Amino acid sequence: MLEEKAHNLLNQDLLSPLLAAGLFPDFIQRFLPFSINSWDRARGLEYAFEKGWDSTYKDGKKPNLLKGSYYDHWKADGSGSAPALVLNTTVVETGDRLVLSPFKINLPNLKDISMVACKAEDMDFPLSTAAVLSARFTLVTPVGWFNRCEKNEKGKSIESSSQKSRLADGGYFENSGVSTAVDIGSRLEEFLIKNPEKQSTINVVYLAITDRRSQEIQEAGGMNEILSPIKALWNSRDARGLSIIDQAEYLTDAASADAGLTPKNLFEKHYSFQRFRQLYLHNPKFKSQPEGKPLSSIIFESDLVQFPLGWLLSKPSQEAIKQRIGGKQNCKPDLSSTPNRSSTSTNNDCVFQSIKEELNNQPKVST
Repeated sequence: MLEEKAHNLLNQDLLSPLLAAGLFPDFIQRFLPFSINSWDRARGLEYAFEKGWDSTYKDGKKPNLLKGSYYDHWKADGSGSAPALVLNTTVVETGDRLVLSPFKINLPNLKDISMVACKAEDMDFPLSTAAVLSARFTLVTPVGWFNRCEKNEKGKSIESSSQKSRLADGGYFENSGVSTAVDIGSRLEEFLIKNPEKQSTINVVYLAITDRRSQEIQEAGGMNEILSPIKALWNSRDARGLSIIDQAEYLTDAASADAGLTPKNLFEKHYSFQRFRQLYLHNPKFKSQPEGKPLSSIIFESDLVQFPLGWLLSKPSQEAIKQRIGGKQNCKPDLSSTPNRSSTSTNNDCVFQSIKEELNNQPKVST
């Protein structure tokens, strides 16, 4: 039900309001000596998301969370059903991360916006604003800004230190978001070590929507002097995200490097007890190997589809995405010694099954 609603919401025309806002009100205010926040073209995209919610829930029985305050979407007492959304941004002036979080984060290398804003009590914005702020597309949507202040020993803002700070897409710092998840998760794990009585009710599991590394190396191409620095900067952004993912997986899961991991205990060791699990955009299937071969020798095959870049997602593209999400069937690798035999189960099916079993407190049984 929730998946269907999400597809309906994203099936709306989200780009036309953005284009209209950029060509008219936002363009006009370039000639004004002052700015009008409601004319910002980024608000056009936010309004489109909010309208998409209204079109999805036409009966009006469910309040529009995208229009509501970002800080209302999650309840610390557990009374709500939505998870806490921690969204990454990048500070233009320093290149550091600054997150939007419904709970306070004040770590040496990670802070939320309420810890540095001049008037944290006045920092309130819609959920749609938070979502668009963390996913700014270069030139299409402008950077956001807020007034930033230094804090004194008592944690109060020093008004004289106030200065405008700009926020860009969180992907400039790290494109996967895994580094922020690991920073928060490691603090939760420290809490569990100090409070062992909580270990039976809290389990830290990392889920990442990623993709497997491309085995193809692009050709160098021409205009080396000009294009090489630009290409290196662009490609290193994606490579750094994949490197963080590899590092997080290595640090959290010894099971991933288990040399004795065979197809017969694949689900039990590689999914059911794995703390770092990845949902792949190109959902790989399993391919059989000679009996007894370890996991490192199992070959994955991917059904690669190139989605066209258009104004709206076509129906075939939507159906292809739904198929690659996984979770429609149980994890049954069915790997025999017959060479080149493909399983109907995929990596994402196995990840979904492991999540369902944990949420339902079902025993972890090997399939």
